[in-house]
Amino acid sequence: MFYLDNLYFYKSATTPTITGFAIAPKPVTAASFVIPAPSSNSAVPFTYTSSNPTVATVSGNLITVHAVGFTYITAS
Repeated sequence: MFYLDNLYFYKSATTPTITGFAIAPKPVTAASFVIPAPSSNSAVPFTYTSSNPTVATVSGNLITVHAVGFTYITAS
């Protein structure tokens, strides 16, 4: 037998949103560049991912272009 005491459930009052996130297309010869930070109603730090690491990779908030092609950079 066991007992649970002081069990609380919490739900955030608002869903976090990200706005103002846009990155202009870059040529394959572009130097690595810092992602302009979007705005959010959440204090949690942003993470970024590339949909096609063959074209561009993300390390922290730095993008490095590797090849010609298309990729989506996602902020979450």
